[in-house]
Amino acid sequence: MINNKEKQKPRVALYLRVSTDEQTKGYGLTVQKEKLLAFVQSQDYSLEEKHTYTEEGYSGTLSIDDRPELKRLFTDAQNKEFD
Repeated sequence: MINNKEKQKPRVALYLRVSTDEQTKGYGLTVQKEKLLAFVQSQDYSLEEKHTYTEEGYSGTLSIDDRPELKRLFTDAQNKEFD
């Protein structure tokens, strides 16, 4: 017998980021999102739109507190909004 927990799809989140104009060429936010959504679908994961975190123009060297979407992602993770 399969219980409900085994039937549930893993809930995932996406974090998309570019910090410079140069990074947007060839691997910008649109390309990142397309590739990640294809992966999510191929793995039969569950993704709510509110769990797609997008940051443009924030350096990866900044602290979490200085990156609003990354900070929101960490808060949502602590609240177990996704697996």
